[in-house]
Amino acid sequence: MKNIIFILIFTLSYQVYADDYKTAQRFTAGDVVSADVLNDILDRIEITLKSVTAADLVGTWDVTQSTCVAGYLGNCTGSVTPAAQGYGSDIDGLYRQRVDTVTFSDDGDGTYSLLTTNYCAFVRSGHGNTSCNLNFAIVDRNFVFNNNGHAAYAMQRISNTRIVMSLMSTASGSYNIIRLDKKALPPAAPTTLAAIATASDKPSWTASTAYSLNTVLQSGVNFYTVTTAGTTATVAPTHTSGVVTDGTAALTFTSAAAGTIALTWTAGDTSEESYDVQRKSSATGTYASIGVPTTESFTDSTVVAAITYWYRIFAKNTNGTSIGSNVISVVAK
Repeated sequence: MKNIIFILIFTLSYQVYADDYKTAQRFTAGDVVSADVLNDILDRIEITLKSVTAADLVGTWDVTQSTCVAGYLGNCTGSVTPAAQGYGSDIDGLYRQRVDTVTFSDDGDGTYSLLTTNYCAFVRSGHGNTSCNLNFAIVDRNFVFNNNGHAAYAMQRISNTRIVMSLMSTASGSYNIIRLDKKALPPAAPTTLAAIATASDKPSWTASTAYSLNTVLQSGVNFYTVTTAGTTATVAPTHTSGVVTDGTAALTFTSAAAGTIALTWTAGDTSEESYDVQRKSSATGTYASIGVPTTESFTDSTVVAAITYWYRIFAKNTNGTSIGSNVISVVAK
């Protein structure tokens, strides 16, 4: 139990500094953590433990390259000719940065290649002032290529959409740190999912009252349909396994829905095209999709009174599906 608590505290603290790895779950004192929520957190921790594969890189990424002030791998003195291109100003005399894009491709024969747009961040030595088209492989968490000599960059997966690789040149003290951020991303996760349960507007059963034919009444958590117009009864209807045991001369049991549960949430960003609303009706049950709205609201009109429902929302676009929103539970009225 102490280990679980430690994991939760560490994860929640870490998220403050790593938005690209942020979980949708938040807790307050006294909360009970469900298996769904705990698994959601553990899944995100597990991401950082998985080795990056070449197939994971296929696609287009933004590149942020950080080097010593010379902008030249293999020489950190600041007197490089020709000068490195595309870098911003020195930051505290410690490093410089430039940005570019790179597309990683599956060549279809078991090998992979990369093509940069303006510069070549992937160098064994030199400034990489022009674009490059290189073959690469990933071997035991190292990004291996040949450009001005063979090189093996150490890799770290920060999230499914951010990877950092680096090379230290021990002879010269120079270094090259490459941060990759995936372009064409799925939407960010929806947030602040909330629900309001509204009671049915169907009348409650009342003793010795005449109702119109086909009127739907609520008695307790059950619903009944009037089958004989003008019929009254003094005994409230009940049912067992769907069969009415009292009031059968006037009423039959129906599985008509209770009221509604209105869901609202906040978009994680502006890239979503639709949402997937998922629901289950027991803590150990399986989620099922019940709607695909295009706005940040959905009304579930298929609920049954006194039943507890669990909801979560996923955002979708042509690039994929977000992680899930926070999970909420609500009792139908």
